[in-house]
Amino acid sequence: MRSYGVEHEGNIYSVDVTQKRVRTVTLRVMKDGKAKMTVPWGFAEASVRSLLDGKAAWLSKSVEEAKALAEKIGPYSARADLPEMVEYAGKVLSLKVGYAPRALAIEDGGELLLMVPQPDSAVKALASLDAWYEKKVLEKAMEYMEAFLPAMNVPPKGRPSLRVRSMRSRWGSYSAVTNTISINAALAKAEPDLLAYVMMHELAHLFHLDHQSGFKRFMDAHMPGWKSKRQELRSWARRQGPG
Repeated sequence: MRSYGVEHEGNIYSVDVTQKRVRTVTLRVMKDGKAKMTVPWGFAEASVRSLLDGKAAWLSKSVEEAKALAEKIGPYSARADLPEMVEYAGKVLSLKVGYAPRALAIEDGGELLLMVPQPDSAVKALASLDAWYEKKVLEKAMEYMEAFLPAMNVPPKGRPSLRVRSMRSRWGSYSAVTNTISINAALAKAEPDLLAYVMMHELAHLFHLDHQSGFKRFMDAHMPGWKSKRQELRSWARRQGPG
């Protein structure tokens, strides 16, 4: 990772740039006002600088808005009508709720700080938590798909769509009719490598719709040790349950 300074109207904004196995460039401003950029491996430094200079005005606006929002957030408190602890990415975090003009959540050490426009409403708070889970799963699943696809042949139906939803009996599914992969939002609570396994499993169905020998050879080639991950997911599912 390398940090770049971007100047706009006399202010300098720092951007952390990371190279990853992705095809596209992404630039995001986090809720705390920090800016992060992801670029493909080998992306030229001059190109990074050119892109950042072209986004200077947007970056300034986004960072200042995030900082202003952060100043309005809080205080946080535990709520008797909400779960005391919640799961996220294989960890158990204490849940605290505070006010913000729009819903967001931040993992801070052993706490999950949930900000909602109506913090006194348990229903609204839980709906915001579910929406945050879905967002995080979609972001991570997309990251895995971008990392996995380049090592594969071009899928027969082309690049699939990706969505996240609540499912009672499956952790993931693939529809050949719509060429869509669906991922269970509850995987936000699991270790990230279990989500990676589910993503690879569904990508395998782009080439093999059943679970016969072709599917297994594909999984062996692209995710050695996948059977142990499948067992880990089953063990976790017995404790957790879908949905």
